[in-house]
Amino acid sequence: MEYRAHGKLLLSAEYAVLLGARALALPTSYGQILVEENSGKPGLEWVSYDHEDQPWFKAVFDAEMNILSTSDTSKCLYLQNLIIKACAAGKAQDLSGIRLSTRLEFPSDWGLGSSSTLVHLVAQWAQADPMELFFETSTGSGYDVACAGTEKPIIYRLENGKGQWEPTELPAVFGQAHFIHLNQKQRSAPEVKRFLHSSTYNSEALTKQISRITEAFLKAGTEGELADLMQQHEDIISPALELKPVKELLFPDFDGAIKSLGAWGGDFIMALGSQTRKYFQQKGYSTILKLEQLAAS
Repeated sequence: MEYRAHGKLLLSAEYAVLLGARALALPTSYGQILVEENSGKPGLEWVSYDHEDQPWFKAVFDAEMNILSTSDTSKCLYLQNLIIKACAAGKAQDLSGIRLSTRLEFPSDWGLGSSSTLVHLVAQWAQADPMELFFETSTGSGYDVACAGTEKPIIYRLENGKGQWEPTELPAVFGQAHFIHLNQKQRSAPEVKRFLHSSTYNSEALTKQISRITEAFLKAGTEGELADLMQQHEDIISPALELKPVKELLFPDFDGAIKSLGAWGGDFIMALGSQTRKYFQQKGYSTILKLEQLAAS
């Protein structure tokens, strides 16, 4: 049996989604796959492969999910808890004689959701609710898990501690943008903690401002309109995070607009302007994608 989950890109809101702001999120064509096979051995075997089919994590559990061996204790403890909670919430599983393997379809440093796709895959396998499993085992907004199970862009928001989302369509002008990987992965957990404890912004005002821009993104009809909204978004989020916008920091000579996506300081950015591909290639960036290459279909 094979299961699949989509990766994600957060096009608007960034950390403000944690405050209840409306966020625009994109399920990606790149994701992660989980395959269940019979192992012919007692207990449960697990192996994770990267996008080049190289194993990077292994674990063996007995039928009661006690750890027998692993290549990484910390990751194994998280996986153990995830499987136990998924099985308790879903259909009862006989865990003996099973081999589960996952395979990423993207480099792990792209930040497209190796963890969120894992949660969704384990939930599918155990026939549990992915969002309930996420909130029971993880922290965050859950938008990435919502993306894992859908094909279309979504508008996502947290309401009373639960994720609410609806499918939407991106305006055609988004097809003119380029998505560039900054050749480094940003750890979001420390930034989330700092953002939530910051006193530099008014949460109610920030939520309203970002939600307004998210809605405006869906009505953008020209490159000029989209570029203006990208800049407005950066100008609002920058002081809240106490970080300089990525264009000011790294690309001040770029002729156009640049917006960080998700965790500021790494992962992907969205750029809209003239000679975009040539500009970033000359800067040494090789992962430069268009929307049709990234979006799930």
